[in-house]
Amino acid sequence: MAAVLASFFWMLGTAPLFDVDEGAFSQATLEMFQRGDFLSTYLNGAPRYDKPILVYWLQALAVAALGPTEWAFRLPSALCATGWAWLTYLFTRRHYGVDRGLFAAALLATSLGVYIIGRAATADSLLNLLLAASMFAAWLHLSTGERKWLYATHAAIGLGVLAKGPIAILIPFVVTFIFCWLRRDIRTWLRAVFDWRALLLLIAIAAPWYVVILLKEGRAFIDGFIMKHNVGRFSGPRARGKPLLLHPRDHPAHRAVHGAAPTGRAEDQGHLAR
Repeated sequence: MAAVLASFFWMLGTAPLFDVDEGAFSQATLEMFQRGDFLSTYLNGAPRYDKPILVYWLQALAVAALGPTEWAFRLPSALCATGWAWLTYLFTRRHYGVDRGLFAAALLATSLGVYIIGRAATADSLLNLLLAASMFAAWLHLSTGERKWLYATHAAIGLGVLAKGPIAILIPFVVTFIFCWLRRDIRTWLRAVFDWRALLLLIAIAAPWYVVILLKEGRAFIDGFIMKHNVGRFSGPRARGKPLLLHPRDHPAHRAVHGAAPTGRAEDQGHLAR
């Protein structure tokens, strides 16, 4: 508990929103209130198709309750990172006991990468929580055969699709496929992945917003979100995708001291309106 509180909540709102993504997510959330539109996201008046809607809804709830502060914008990430650590504790405790469960959760909470994304007003902490939930549940289903874990897996994937898109499907499906393939048990994987009740649950969670936004935004959403921010990430080079060690000036610690450098992404060049 102390590790979680220190890592994710201590002085959470002290630092300004210094990372370009923090500013973009937070400004887009503010514009939802300004426009009275909580289905689509805009940044400086232009449509923003970087991420699906779930993280903006969570930020909007925090802002509605606490006001437009750094604490409110970052609170969803801190809570998601806490949930991530809690799931890690529960999963590890189930297999290795309480002491190792506590150690695993504390190790996660104090890891540098988790510390950074757990305090950033972006979608990464939410995605990692849902990926962890889907993978833990998938393991429990494959090891026990209990259907409740299959439904939990697909529910977490559905929420992940609302958090960051197709990557929330790709990672659990590919990892479990490799696991079952190595065990020479592809039939179990096929039954789990294509179980119609589990798929129906996934679709019921993820599809409604996508249907509504497609009807609302049309071709622009397909070109922006699907082609540019999903297909484009895997079909061409992206400087933002390089490791932080190769770009020290892009690291949040450097930005905090020296200020954010231009990123070249015109859609993210707005600052947080006060």
